[in-house]
Amino acid sequence: MSADPSRWGVDFAEYLRFEREAAERHELIGGEIVAMAGATRRHNLLCGRLHDAIRAPLGSGPCILERSDQRMAVQTADKGWVGYYPDLAVYCADDVHPLDAETRIHPALLVEVTSKSAERKDRGVKLDDYLRIDALREYLIVSHERRELELWTRAAGGWARQLVTEGTLVLRGGARLDVAALYDNLPP
Repeated sequence: MSADPSRWGVDFAEYLRFEREAAERHELIGGEIVAMAGATRRHNLLCGRLHDAIRAPLGSGPCILERSDQRMAVQTADKGWVGYYPDLAVYCADDVHPLDAETRIHPALLVEVTSKSAERKDRGVKLDDYLRIDALREYLIVSHERRELELWTRAAGGWARQLVTEGTLVLRGGARLDVAALYDNLPP
């Protein structure tokens, strides 16, 4: 059965037209254009620390790390294309969406730092959509309020979930995420 975007709301082409003219960024989730909320200082500091830890092991390529300003599209079986702005994403190929050269597809790693307004999406619809990406090897959900890293890793038999609350988590790209270093001295 193929997706029929007209049955569930806005299609990806209409979303792109809207997004090009909007002053703020929006995501396309479940056929609805959803405005993105502003981030807290704590959220931004966590993203910065994660960026620094993930970026260094990548060296000069071929994989690159993109920040939350980079739009990404995901092809879903039931909703067609959807659009997101993950907090961090690693791409190991230069693949872009066929309708928009500024929209990336096929990430190897996705990172979302939760927030009060987005945690349900990060652990719900985004988790469902992200785990459908063939190129994706890891999805990391970083809690904004507790020392908790939830890593979803593609394994031979499907996806494996790992919860880390202390010590060091090592990602496939070589990044070493020390839980204490990520969370120490953050504002409330």
